Amino acid sequence: MFNEKVPGHFSQLKGDLAEILEQYHRRAIALVERRSVTKESKDMLDKALSICCKSMGEQLGSLEQSMISKQKEINRMFAETIRTKLMPTYEECAEQKGPGTLARMRNLMTQEGARNSVNMLQTSARRVTKGLTSLLESTGADIEALIDTTVDQVSRDYRIAIIDPRVRKLSQQQIELKNKITNIIQTAETEVHLDQHLGLSNHQELSAEILKHEGVANIKDENMQA
Repeated sequence: MFNEKVPGHFSQLKGDLAEILEQYHRRAIALVERRSVTKESKDMLDKALSICCKSMGEQLGSLEQSMISKQKEINRMFAETIRTKLMPTYEECAEQKGPGTLARMRNLMTQEGARNSVNMLQTSARRVTKGLTSLLESTGADIEALIDTTVDQVSRDYRIAIIDPRVRKLSQQQIELKNKITNIIQTAETEVHLDQHLGLSNHQELSAEILKHEGVANIKDENMQA
């Protein structure tokens, strides 16, 4: 039952994850087309999707084979547990000699089976169940780690293709805007300084003119008084 279901579940998981990646890709491409991102970026995303799906499929295949192999080892625990439980009886049977040996051996095995068969089966089943449960949990954790790694890789690929170029473009626009603002400020400061200079020069010329007129008036007054 386990061997039959595991391959089917892994096959379904591969298909589901691949479909999720393809849906994400189609939506991202639609966003790219609306924002006029270059064909180079689209091609890069197409290639990234193909590589990602292939890599994920291969890693899931490795997990599947590992799980099946470990499951077979766990199943062998069932027989090994029973053999361990029966070891004292086996040794006792080996010590039988003389006439009626086979009958005595058969009787020893029958008695042991009657006394401990239920306990042996339950113990063996518990060990196998515990082993399979642990295997399922560890494989589930491995699959989650694989999905997380895939999501991180996809995020990086799509950021490089879609977001980073827009950030660089925005940064360039910000630099250009900053330069324009700087130029405007510098021009304004130059004009202010020029106005101040002109104002100061006019003031000096006006003062000189006033002093000139005052000097002429004083000379006239002195002549009249003389």
